[in-house]
Amino acid sequence: MFELIFAIFVVTIVIYGQGLAFNKYILRKNILISDFFEIFFFGFIFLGFNILLINFFYPIDKIIGTLVLFLSVIILVIDILKNNQIKILLIKFIILTFISFFLIAFSNVNRPDAGLYHLPFISILNENKIIIGLSNLHFRFGHISIIQYISSAFNNLIIPIQSISIPIALIFSSFIFFLYTSLKESLKQNNIYFSLIYFMIFIVSVYSYNRFSEYGNDAPAHIFFLILFTYILTMGKDEQSFSNILLISTFLVLLKP
Repeated sequence: MFELIFAIFVVTIVIYGQGLAFNKYILRKNILISDFFEIFFFGFIFLGFNILLINFFYPIDKIIGTLVLFLSVIILVIDILKNNQIKILLIKFIILTFISFFLIAFSNVNRPDAGLYHLPFISILNENKIIIGLSNLHFRFGHISIIQYISSAFNNLIIPIQSISIPIALIFSSFIFFLYTSLKESLKQNNIYFSLIYFMIFIVSVYSYNRFSEYGNDAPAHIFFLILFTYILTMGKDEQSFSNILLISTFLVLLKP
């Protein structure tokens, strides 16, 4: 149990660290603690693109996975020392960790999609650089997603190999936490329109995505589509808002063509 909690916590740190790297060094954006969920969501996107790029030249083995982990931790530590937000971040990391823990702990072991499609492909990523035309060898390799690239990044020397399933759980956890926080903020501002939308999405998401063993590649794609939907509803009329929506839309295509 404690090993699983520790692994989820580590994966949470890695994804947030990747989001920090993307926002600070690619977008050149000033990071605020209120941007937590945007950083986290973009962490999945940036990690997926990074691993896909690396796989063109090198297999995603334990060395690559460990490097990704340590670089993410270093970026996070630098940000914490600069902004002194360790308490707030720690609380949010713990909340995400325990939501994911209960989601995984109460799942069953019947995961046919993982055995047929996802896990064999992750194994190929861990052992080989990209193989062009792999689906010609077997059609099942045409049923994969960039989620498998993200999962393959957590094959490292620190946490057990079973941790490759944790990122999918964290997509749900971060989205539910985001909806709850947004709903709470909308109610404080007495914004009935957005409160109703956030509430409806929250109820539908809890009902639809509470069985982790049935996720496959469909649930992450559905969740990121709902993230895109909320971004469109709340977007400003600036270039950055449009860029965020374009980035999520591109990621959606790679999630579930």
